[in-house]
Amino acid sequence: MAKADTDKYLLSPEQVRWICDPAAFDFQTTEDLKPLDGVIGQKRAGEALDLGIHLRAPGFHVFASGVAGTGKLSTVRRALGRLPRSPVKPQDILYVFDFKNPKEPRAVKLEAGKGRRLVKDMRQFVSELAELVPNMFDNKELKSKRDAIVESYKEKQKKIFRDLESDIRKSEFAMVQIQIGSMVRPAILPMIEEQPMAFEQLEQLAANGNFPERKLDELRQRHQQLTGRLEGAMKEARLLDRQLKDAVKKLEQDLAGAILDGWLAELREKYPDESLQEYFSDMREYTLENLARFKNRGDRDGENIPAAMMQMMGAPEDEFIEWQVNLLVDNARTNGPAVIMENTPTYKNLFGTIEKNGNAHRQLDDGFHEDPRGQHSPRGRRLHRV
Repeated sequence: MAKADTDKYLLSPEQVRWICDPAAFDFQTTEDLKPLDGVIGQKRAGEALDLGIHLRAPGFHVFASGVAGTGKLSTVRRALGRLPRSPVKPQDILYVFDFKNPKEPRAVKLEAGKGRRLVKDMRQFVSELAELVPNMFDNKELKSKRDAIVESYKEKQKKIFRDLESDIRKSEFAMVQIQIGSMVRPAILPMIEEQPMAFEQLEQLAANGNFPERKLDELRQRHQQLTGRLEGAMKEARLLDRQLKDAVKKLEQDLAGAILDGWLAELREKYPDESLQEYFSDMREYTLENLARFKNRGDRDGENIPAAMMQMMGAPEDEFIEWQVNLLVDNARTNGPAVIMENTPTYKNLFGTIEKNGNAHRQLDDGFHEDPRGQHSPRGRRLHRV
């Protein structure tokens, strides 16, 4: 087989060396040039990126893919930097307690910066309430009115039993207290020779012929009638107890409500957002129903237990947590659109998750959100919001 002649394909050093002709450029040094804006040879990619970041319709996303080190991230950052700074900031997103449906918090959107102010105002609200309510219950005027109400209802109860006891005595019976275990309950017994006697004893005497059977039957009939009246009196007394509690509760709520209305008027004026007006109304009703929690704050057994011990015991970190506000997204320092730079675009990182001890995103002054776990975190376990 003939050998191919490859010598004719050999190139000289001058042929493989390319020399740039300086005369081809119309500048003296590279300092005279403007920085390149874009990616060399990626015109379509640049146009697609510009289209994607300027779309304002929901449901559109941009996904940049390519070989590492080709400048994808820097290109995207430059494109985002060209976005006009909108005078309208993105809203803050908060969770507040739903007093009517405790299992589902209520999501609220407020003007940027109002979220952290509401958090502060609600903490101040609870602090003032916890200080005021115990003093309110020690108020002399309130105590006087409360004592008058209690005395009025107690007198009604006494009259019920005085009238009953009078009729019992006229029927030759007596009302006594009987110990049953640790309980004491009233009982009606017949009076025999000016002494109360149990029916078991009378039945034994009648069986021995020492007490008339006819008299025993009459006593039984009268006892049944009087026992019915006693049960009615007890029921009426329990009803008066409930009415007493309601009357005292209303007295306390009327006083506390007048104070609450003043504070809530300030909050309503400061936060006229429609989403918060119903929240303030529900909070007022819930607070008045739970005044005792503020009243008895200093009487709790766990007050002096160290915080670490209380956590081990499962005690709540904040005893008034229902009145607190959870600021989920704070855009107070955001300038322009809020953007999350996610270096590990897993499903959880893109769509978000919520867990008990999740980390929060650190927000920068330029409006960008960065992952606090570093550049190469393997997992995403927080709620991402844009």
